[in-house]
Amino acid sequence: TRAVPESRLRGQPALHWLLFLAVFVVGVLPFWGVDRDFSDGVMGEWAYVTGRLEGMKLWLFESNWWGHYLLYAVCMKIGAVTGIPVWLVIKGWYTLVIAGLCFETWRLARHYGFGTNQALVATCLVACFPSFSIFYASSAMHIGFVWAGLAAHRWLFWNGGWRRWAGILLTVISFQVAANLCLLIVMGAIAWWLQRDRKSLHALAFTIVSAVAFYLFISIVHPPSGEY
Repeated sequence: TRAVPESRLRGQPALHWLLFLAVFVVGVLPFWGVDRDFSDGVMGEWAYVTGRLEGMKLWLFESNWWGHYLLYAVCMKIGAVTGIPVWLVIKGWYTLVIAGLCFETWRLARHYGFGTNQALVATCLVACFPSFSIFYASSAMHIGFVWAGLAAHRWLFWNGGWRRWAGILLTVISFQVAANLCLLIVMGAIAWWLQRDRKSLHALAFTIVSAVAFYLFISIVHPPSGEY
């Protein structure tokens, strides 16, 4: 799709304010407005205060959500070192994730040839995405791996040096969210179509092979158990 020339586009300040409003009202305020709920991080807080991590560890490991447990453990460590309540640390992480998703949308839109205003509109749509409410109700850590997947794609296909190696690692880590098994392949195919070079072809091949390998691993070698 051909991007609209920058000279024809106006209203960037208004779009910046719209983006801020969308992030605050839709992406941040509901999460911070919940005082005590599962999505509030109370599970991690309770485990930290009581020192009983077995239930959370068993639930997350049985579900093949090892990365989720690691993130909770990091939040608990930050709480122990700083004295900040763990549920506040978890909320802070979630707020950072929303900002990260918006940033990655902006960067990827620009890579795909969108103009500045078009990229801002795309970022506003991501900030208002209604499925965030589903993530609120499931796990405050879950959506962080969506962010990891977007960053992994950008570093793997659009950067070089250490970022490309970090993109390889982040790609595999991001498969903690099963949707990334398909999303990153589709995004990789688009990136290869736009660039048509050997680097992007190799990156696409890696994405496909790693996604299939990860899926076979969690389906055959270590399938979900327990509640999942």
